[in-house]
Amino acid sequence: MPDLTEATACLTAAIEACQGRVAPELLGRAQAIVGQVDRRLSLSRQSTVVALVGATGSGKSSVFNALTRTALAAPGVQRPTTQQTMAVTFGDEDTSGLLDWLGVGQRHIVAPQDLDGVVLLDLADFDSVVTEHRDEVNRVLEVADELLWVVDPQKYADAMLHENYLRHFADHTDVMVFILNQIDRLSDAQTSQIHGDFIRLLQADGQFNPLVYDVSALTGQGIDVLRRHVGHIASTKHAMVARLEADILVQAKALRAYVGHTDAGSLGKTQITAVTEACLQAADVDQIRDAVYHSAQRRGRIATGWPALSWLGRLKLDPLRRLRLDPSGPRRSQDDNVPVPVRQSSARRAEPALTRSSLVVRPIAQARVDTAVRAVGHDATSRLPRGWNTAMDRLLRTQSAALPDAIDQAVVSTDLGVKTHLWWNVVRVFQWVILAVAAVGLVWLAVNFIFTGFLGLRSLPTPTVGVVPLPTLLLVGGIILGLILAGISRIAVNLGAKTTAAGAVRRLRRAMEATASTTIITPVNDELHRHDLAKAALDRIIG
Repeated sequence: MPDLTEATACLTAAIEACQGRVAPELLGRAQAIVGQVDRRLSLSRQSTVVALVGATGSGKSSVFNALTRTALAAPGVQRPTTQQTMAVTFGDEDTSGLLDWLGVGQRHIVAPQDLDGVVLLDLADFDSVVTEHRDEVNRVLEVADELLWVVDPQKYADAMLHENYLRHFADHTDVMVFILNQIDRLSDAQTSQIHGDFIRLLQADGQFNPLVYDVSALTGQGIDVLRRHVGHIASTKHAMVARLEADILVQAKALRAYVGHTDAGSLGKTQITAVTEACLQAADVDQIRDAVYHSAQRRGRIATGWPALSWLGRLKLDPLRRLRLDPSGPRRSQDDNVPVPVRQSSARRAEPALTRSSLVVRPIAQARVDTAVRAVGHDATSRLPRGWNTAMDRLLRTQSAALPDAIDQAVVSTDLGVKTHLWWNVVRVFQWVILAVAAVGLVWLAVNFIFTGFLGLRSLPTPTVGVVPLPTLLLVGGIILGLILAGISRIAVNLGAKTTAAGAVRRLRRAMEATASTTIITPVNDELHRHDLAKAALDRIIG
């Protein structure tokens, strides 16, 4: 395990990552341990709390008296039986705050002897018929630094001891000592046999390399060795840290059952591409491409066509305006009834959600989107445990519901590239000049006709170019030149419209990829990362 500070930080990180994914009561217990660690470290670090635990008749109080070299637990001195937890502090260390936190009311201070720094607790019997006694034992067992389990030759294999307690503390071997009391009633062979059998039972409980002392509180046999061990525990100051580390380890293992052993990983290019393609189909990219092509074509022909005829193109509705994708045309608000003015403030223009297109998601396209999202969900949840599966399903439902609007807003906010090109303006100028020249020729011919045909006057002086009168050359040449220029421009406009349409598709693809990533892939990856963060934190604790 890492050091206690890092282990606590890792458990805290795991708890935060597991919020909403793991049973609240389990997270509550883990959070309580974090609080317990902080509280214990804020109290006396010089004192080691050692609790004597035993069943009725095990001689626990006799061992307590033997260790303390007092008669505090003797019948008729302080109390006839162990009903409440009693504490003996060895030395002058002020342990009042620590004992307040432990909830121990009966307190005694004795000379340090060879147990300086030890706070020895005598607990009630864990098998007491009084519920309050058992509750008190269970409470202190959760906070004591070191646990000394006292058993006797008759009850060392008691099922209540092993099933309700020792198996529960299987990860606390480093802060557990087992005392086989009353060996004065046994022969050496019997002691050896029971000692070996007790160790076998402890190992079956999950206690790794258990430490068992054979003692007799009555005769004092083995008590000095036990005292030296307790004194060593206090001098090394290891028990408190080991106990807190064990508590953290227990909670980490409990969370691991809900987090699992496998990294969830993350979604990549394959899933983004699949959702992007589905979004493009839902946006009907083919319809938009055709609309962009015909819109660019229409605008180019109006701009570069022969002015005498090109105005007819304005009578035809712009395809992009029909889809409400014309950046120069009016948009409509989301309620589809209130027009939104084209010239808006910069603040309103910055809110694409204010406008919508008139694109309709077809059922087949919607089905493909749903299929793509389900595939993403399957890929994401394949390595997740149940709690995260539930959270992921909830996330995907929420994000899927937001996807149609996100697709529409991506279309609305995408610059489709339909614009006026510089060469269009140049051609337009030439066309108007050519039209003006043809108009001069027409007016000249009309005036000559009026002068000669109606008024009987002489015609205006009419120079010729070769054999062709200049007015006729201006009119006919202007018409022919304008039409030729319009025809050449139309070819260029068509080619440009194809390029613009292809560019619009590329921009839409980038927009849909961003939409797929932002709306579906990134939230899913965030959830997967959250799981892996919890797993990494637990791995750091558990190893």
